[in-house]
Amino acid sequence: MGFLKKLFRAKTGVSNQDLLWLYVQCGRCGQELRLLVNKNTDLEDQYKGEGEAGPAYILRKEAMDDKCFTKMLIYIELDSNKNILSQEVSGGKFINQEEFNKI
Repeated sequence: MGFLKKLFRAKTGVSNQDLLWLYVQCGRCGQELRLLVNKNTDLEDQYKGEGEAGPAYILRKEAMDDKCFTKMLIYIELDSNKNILSQEVSGGKFINQEEFNKI
């Protein structure tokens, strides 16, 4: 059995610093969602030159809960180091991990 686990184990090469967890709450029914973002594949590069204003990366993501099926649109701007500059969500609100874990 150990051989099969090793054979079929996914080798993604993704470290924890490449991952971003987002926590959102539906504005209609209050259901909370946890979303995983891979900073290497999910971000849109804005191809900014040195000294150009504006975000270096943008994340656009849609999320839908399974209770009332409200679509939430997430928009996040990130700098060249992939740190969040600004974030907004329509149809819901961002919550932190502690609020999500209280469930």
